[in-house]
Amino acid sequence: MACRFPGNAASPEEFWRLLSEGNDAVSDLPVERGWDLADLYDPDADRPGKSYTKRGSFLHGAAEFDAGLFGISPREAVAMDPQQRLLLETSWEVLERGDIDPSSLKGSNTGVFVGTNGQDYASLAPNTPAEFEGHLGTGTAASVLSGRVAYGFG
Repeated sequence: MACRFPGNAASPEEFWRLLSEGNDAVSDLPVERGWDLADLYDPDADRPGKSYTKRGSFLHGAAEFDAGLFGISPREAVAMDPQQRLLLETSWEVLERGDIDPSSLKGSNTGVFVGTNGQDYASLAPNTPAEFEGHLGTGTAASVLSGRVAYGFG
């Protein structure tokens, strides 16, 4: 099992500790996401496109991704939805935790089934530089998720 949860819970043990100790996973809006926090916040809950709170539950470090480990170029990694990056990372961790050599899966009868929600990454990055546009199609498509894992691990 592998996971990522708000409150810096990056393993099942850390998630259990968060729950069992009754810790709060709510934090300030992250500054490293490139959001204009001054423009994003408005105390009026009825203002469209604004947040009336300055806090939430976020996955910190979501941008940290070892693209080379998965044979992905830095350019392609930038265009990948964080959900794809996190899925690859946690899939790798599951194999490590299970003491399974990823190369042992090549040619095996192993299925990869993935469910996801919220395919808005491309719309959140409307000013993507032209050199990344070719990767946005696969980097933001939910249909690619299981293929990334299947291809990446054989």
